[in-house]
Amino acid sequence: MSINKIILMGMEILFGFVILFSSLVVYEEYQDFNNHIKHFKSDTNSSIAVDVQIEVKREELKSNLIQYMIEVLTLSSILFGIALGGIKIINHFIHKELDNFSNFLSLASKEYINIDTNQIQLQEFKILARFVNDMVDELHEKQEQLIHLNKTLEDRVIEKTRKLRLQNKELEKEKHTKELLLKMQDRFIKQSIHEINTPLAVIMTHIDLYVMKHGENRYLSKIESATKILNTIYADLTYLMQKDRFEYPKENIDFSYFMQERVGFFEDIAKSNYLSFDTYIEDNIFLYFSQIELQRVVDNNLSNAIKYALVGTIVTIKLTKKAMGVELSFETISKKIKEPQKVFESFYQEDECCSGFGLGLDIVMSICSKNQVDISLDSTQKSTIFSYMFKKEE
Repeated sequence: MSINKIILMGMEILFGFVILFSSLVVYEEYQDFNNHIKHFKSDTNSSIAVDVQIEVKREELKSNLIQYMIEVLTLSSILFGIALGGIKIINHFIHKELDNFSNFLSLASKEYINIDTNQIQLQEFKILARFVNDMVDELHEKQEQLIHLNKTLEDRVIEKTRKLRLQNKELEKEKHTKELLLKMQDRFIKQSIHEINTPLAVIMTHIDLYVMKHGENRYLSKIESATKILNTIYADLTYLMQKDRFEYPKENIDFSYFMQERVGFFEDIAKSNYLSFDTYIEDNIFLYFSQIELQRVVDNNLSNAIKYALVGTIVTIKLTKKAMGVELSFETISKKIKEPQKVFESFYQEDECCSGFGLGLDIVMSICSKNQVDISLDSTQKSTIFSYMFKKEE
């Protein structure tokens, strides 16, 4: 509610009181007039005298009423004038105080200032001004704290950014160094594989020629066995170097003949480790697969079987047709595998005493995953069986 409305309501209430007072005065005069009329009628027997007295009293009442109305109107005018003047003075003071507050709030939104209480005339506004000044002081203090906090945060961000830039530069250097080392390592491995290939082929060729000319002997069998192991390792390394750069085409493979050939290749290695193979390979099993990748799966399983089978035991190899496809399994009499979930991880070896890089089964896993071949491993205290389910082509 505005101040002008409050003043207007006050004047209306004052005017109402004046009207009420005037009504009471008129009412009392009429009551007094009626009482006189009754008195005249009871004391006077002549009706003419009564009428004369009534007319006199009526004229007297009219004169009194006129006089009262003039007095009331005069008093009302005086009071109204005094009230109006007082209201204007009060309104002037209030507007002046409000203008001071308005100017202060306008300036306070831009800069830090306080209200000068000496400029405030009304006591109530002085009290309000003290509260407003306290509020401004507190807001100014909070603003200073925020400015300091922002400055501190800005300094921290700048420092953190500087450190991150330095770290990024160091990381870039490390990245460049690692890339250079990886390139050198990759080139070294490629050159090493290339350099190994020629002497390995020469050794295997001359072993075959020697056997053809002089026949087999115990020492030559050991050399041939070691050479075949080297050949398997060489084939694994070659596959690892090329698998991400070449797409190995699939073909229709006589799986039965292929298994007989690979088992025959590893027989000398098995004999040199005092092991023997027991095979159950069904005839006329064909498989649509990459021959290079199939050889990596088979060779790594045969190599692992020879490596971990107990001396003097039999390695059982089975290739059979199943309803869902073709199942290939390798069973060895060996120690129980402690952590079956890890044997297909890179560089993991269950038994540290056995030589190798721990890459064979990782290669097997990657090939099987790519070709949707299901793998199962069952290892107990008596035996370990690796099984592979090659699904039928849709």
